[in-house]
Amino acid sequence: MTESFRLLVSSRLRLRPLELQDVPALHSHWTDPAVRRFLWDDEVIPETQVSDIIEESERLFRQHGYGLWALCNTDGLIGCGGYWTFHDPPQLELILSLSPAYWHQGLASEAATLLIDYAFGELGFPEVRASTDAPNTHSLRLL
Repeated sequence: MTESFRLLVSSRLRLRPLELQDVPALHSHWTDPAVRRFLWDDEVIPETQVSDIIEESERLFRQHGYGLWALCNTDGLIGCGGYWTFHDPPQLELILSLSPAYWHQGLASEAATLLIDYAFGELGFPEVRASTDAPNTHSLRLL
C-alpha cells in the first residue's frame, strides 16, 4: 500500500490493513469449511477473488480510511475484519471472521472493539452496522 495506516492493537491482537501478500493465508482462512459456511454461503472462492477483494480494500483505505484488516497474533493471520458494503441498497457494515482454532477465546470481541473504536474515534462514523445469517449463533452472540 502506498499510504500507511496505524495498527490497531489489543493485548492479544494486531490488526493491519490487508496486503496482496496475504492472499494465500486469507484464501486458506476464507475457504475453511467452518468459515466459508456463513461468510461465503459455503462457496469455495478462487484466489483471484481474494486478490480482487484485497485490491478493493487497499483502494478503500486510500480513499476513505477503511477497508479490511488482517487479524494477527503470534501465529500470523488468524482472521480478518473491517468495513465492507453489503446488501441492496448498499450499506457499509462491520465484517469479522476468525479461524475456528481461535473461537471461544474472546478474540472476536477484542477485534470488534478495536474496529468499532476506530470507526467512531478515527473515522467519525455516527453508527456501526453489522448483520449475520440467523443460524450463525457465534456471530449473533458477538453482535
